Amino acid sequence: TRAAGFRETPKASASETAVPIRATRRTRRKTGRTEQFATRLRAETIEAIYNYADQHEITLAETIERAVAALRNDAK
Repeated sequence: TRAAGFRETPKASASETAVPIRATRRTRRKTGRTEQFATRLRAETIEAIYNYADQHEITLAETIERAVAALRNDAK
Protein backbone atom coordinates (compact mmCIF):
# COMPACT_ATOMS: atom_id res chain seq x y z
CA THR A 1 0.00 0.00 0.00
CA ARG A 2 2.86 2.38 0.70
CA ALA A 3 4.21 1.78 -2.82
CA ALA A 4 0.82 2.83 -4.20
CA GLY A 5 0.99 6.10 -2.25
CA PHE A 6 -1.36 5.29 0.62
CA ARG A 7 -0.45 6.62 4.05
CA GLU A 8 -1.13 5.07 7.39
CA THR A 9 -3.77 6.91 9.40
CA PRO A 10 -3.46 7.29 13.16
CA LYS A 11 -5.64 5.04 15.32
CA ALA A 12 -8.69 6.61 16.92
CA SER A 13 -8.62 7.07 20.66
CA ALA A 14 -11.20 5.43 22.93
CA SER A 15 -13.14 8.70 23.23
CA GLU A 16 -13.37 8.98 19.43
CA THR A 17 -14.80 5.48 19.12
CA ALA A 18 -17.59 6.15 21.61
CA VAL A 19 -21.21 6.16 20.46
CA PRO A 20 -21.51 8.71 17.66
CA ILE A 21 -23.94 11.60 18.02
CA ARG A 22 -26.59 11.42 15.33
CA ALA A 23 -27.64 14.54 13.52
CA THR A 24 -31.31 15.40 13.82
CA ARG A 25 -33.09 14.31 10.67
CA ARG A 26 -36.24 15.89 9.44
CA THR A 27 -39.34 13.73 9.48
CA ARG A 28 -40.52 12.66 6.09
CA ARG A 29 -44.15 12.16 5.35
CA LYS A 30 -45.39 8.79 4.15
CA THR A 31 -46.32 8.85 0.49
CA GLY A 32 -47.57 5.32 -0.05
CA ARG A 33 -45.11 4.90 -2.91
CA THR A 34 -43.31 1.59 -2.79
CA GLU A 35 -42.21 0.99 -6.39
CA GLN A 36 -38.90 2.11 -7.84
CA PHE A 37 -38.36 3.50 -11.33
CA ALA A 38 -34.86 3.96 -12.69
CA THR A 39 -34.12 5.25 -16.15
CA ARG A 40 -31.61 7.32 -18.08
CA LEU A 41 -32.71 10.77 -19.20
CA ARG A 42 -31.18 13.72 -20.97
CA ALA A 43 -29.66 16.32 -18.66
CA GLU A 44 -32.21 18.96 -19.70
CA THR A 45 -35.09 16.59 -18.87
CA ILE A 46 -33.72 15.89 -15.41
CA GLU A 47 -33.17 19.60 -14.84
CA ALA A 48 -36.77 20.34 -15.89
CA ILE A 49 -38.12 17.69 -13.49
CA TYR A 50 -36.06 19.04 -10.59
CA ASN A 51 -36.99 22.65 -11.37
CA TYR A 52 -40.71 21.83 -11.47
CA ALA A 53 -40.51 19.88 -8.22
CA ASP A 54 -38.60 22.70 -6.51
CA GLN A 55 -40.97 25.42 -7.74
CA HIS A 56 -44.04 23.52 -6.56
CA GLU A 57 -42.37 22.10 -3.42
CA ILE A 58 -43.32 18.54 -4.30
CA THR A 59 -41.39 15.29 -4.60
CA LEU A 60 -39.93 13.96 -7.82
CA ALA A 61 -42.49 11.16 -7.71
CA GLU A 62 -45.34 13.68 -7.57
CA THR A 63 -43.79 15.55 -10.50
CA ILE A 64 -43.71 12.41 -12.63
CA GLU A 65 -47.25 11.48 -11.58
CA ARG A 66 -48.49 14.94 -12.62
CA ALA A 67 -46.72 14.59 -15.97
CA VAL A 68 -48.38 11.22 -16.60
CA ALA A 69 -51.79 12.64 -15.63
CA ALA A 70 -51.25 15.52 -18.07
CA LEU A 71 -50.31 13.08 -20.82
CA ARG A 72 -53.45 11.04 -20.13
CA ASN A 73 -55.65 14.14 -20.26
CA ASP A 74 -53.96 15.31 -23.46
CA ALA A 75 -54.59 11.94 -25.13
CA LYS A 76 -58.35 12.14 -24.52
